[in-house]
Amino acid sequence: MLWNNRVFIRMFAAYSLSTLGDWFDFIAVTMLLGYVCQADPMLMALLPLVYAGPGLVLGQVAGFLPTGGTSCA
Repeated sequence: MLWNNRVFIRMFAAYSLSTLGDWFDFIAVTMLLGYVCQADPMLMALLPLVYAGPGLVLGQVAGFLPTGGTSCA
């Protein structure tokens, strides 16, 4: 039933393309650091954490603000 909703299909397609672009960006930065900058393995291991950091920190705030500061519990 959800796949019959035209708005959902457009939103899902847009999100899928956005996620694909994020992965291309991640691969490009990894290649840049690995081959061009000759980064050491520790820096390469920290790269996923750098990408995930803002989402982990700001995701909590972004989830809290729309509720008006009220708790779900």
